[in-house]
Amino acid sequence: MKRMVRGLVIAWYYPPGNSSEGIVTYKLLKNSSCEYDVFTRLNPQENIWDRKIVEKEMKSNNVTIYERDARDKNKWISEAVRFFEENRDKYDFLMTRSMGVEPHEAGLIIKEKHPEVKWIASFGDPLVDSPYIETLSKRDNPFFAKEVIRKQRISKKKWPYILLSPTRNIRRMAWERERRIKMKGVERLAEINDSVFANADEIILNNDYQLEHAMARKDFKKYEDKCIVLRHSYDETLYSNKSKKSDDKKIKFSYVGHLDDLRNARALLKGISHLKKNNPGISDRVEFSFYGHLSERDKAYIIDEDITDLIKVHKDISYLESLDVIKQSDWSILIDANLNDKLEKYIYLPAKTADYFGAKAKIFCITQRCGATYDAMKNVNAGVIVSHSADEIYLYLSKIILKGYSPVRYNEKERLKYDARSVAKEFDDMVKVLTKK
Repeated sequence: MKRMVRGLVIAWYYPPGNSSEGIVTYKLLKNSSCEYDVFTRLNPQENIWDRKIVEKEMKSNNVTIYERDARDKNKWISEAVRFFEENRDKYDFLMTRSMGVEPHEAGLIIKEKHPEVKWIASFGDPLVDSPYIETLSKRDNPFFAKEVIRKQRISKKKWPYILLSPTRNIRRMAWERERRIKMKGVERLAEINDSVFANADEIILNNDYQLEHAMARKDFKKYEDKCIVLRHSYDETLYSNKSKKSDDKKIKFSYVGHLDDLRNARALLKGISHLKKNNPGISDRVEFSFYGHLSERDKAYIIDEDITDLIKVHKDISYLESLDVIKQSDWSILIDANLNDKLEKYIYLPAKTADYFGAKAKIFCITQRCGATYDAMKNVNAGVIVSHSADEIYLYLSKIILKGYSPVRYNEKERLKYDARSVAKEFDDMVKVLTKK
């Protein structure tokens, strides 16, 4: 009997840890015709990208998971390399998945020791030339006196206390020291990124804009032939048949996933605030729910603007529960970071976009007018697309809530391109060609 093609996947994120990148990887492997060993982390819940729910139910018959303690990242990388070498004869190819960068570091070591290994390097978001990293690195120190005075609205009488505060000065210096360390990390990321593109046999990116962005790096056009774009996907088998909309007459808007200080809900919250001021009884007609991480600034804004009657902030939920929420909602909210002043074309595509498509959800999408999210939404015709303008958001929320506006007409041919079975087949075809070389 012919042996199935088997690969080793080194992934920083993978179930039972709960993260967007891990779940994207899970859906791909689950629907692939190959077999896999996945080397991942034993203690996944260590940063804000790790949602705090353990995904015990997300298993697949063709995947065996090996977890190792990841508190020491260098040790984890060494153990990943050793695991490969101990099981080398079992594998037809190697795949490393970012984010984070550690799997690619392991891949580089393995490829140097074993040049014959067929190596696929998959990128979630860009490691370099990332507007996210650049924006965060250039931010003013929040502990500068002027920033503390501005944010806390300190009266002039108390300015001297802020200027001379030893606690503030200690925090200011600590923040600067941490930023210097992070900037060194950015330089290291560039080295790793360039080495991965040079040495991997195949490169996976998740949208055409990300590919274009990667190829804009000096002398990178020569790597274009080994790059493939694999979409994020939805898996129809993961949606519950029990999911149905509630009998509550309120229109339910839901956001599921991660938001932070950069990719935040501020424009949406301002639009909701305008909505309430112009329609005092609107809380009887609509409800907005947020599941997952929400920035403290946004939470404070909800209270300050007195819109708590319109907005519910829920505790974290599992991925499978999030699919139920999507199915039960009247509208699903999609929010991209406001990087209009940094990017002409938005290069990021939230993984939840595909999950929304799988549920045939009506999507209220806040994004740039050119980029990956805009194209996906437009091609699939999945809902309303607005900019980060609070006025525009208010206008379309009003049309939806007060007038029943709904331009959703799913293009089934385009939607099916995000089906995990289709995406996995593209991946398997690439593996087939690669392993025969």
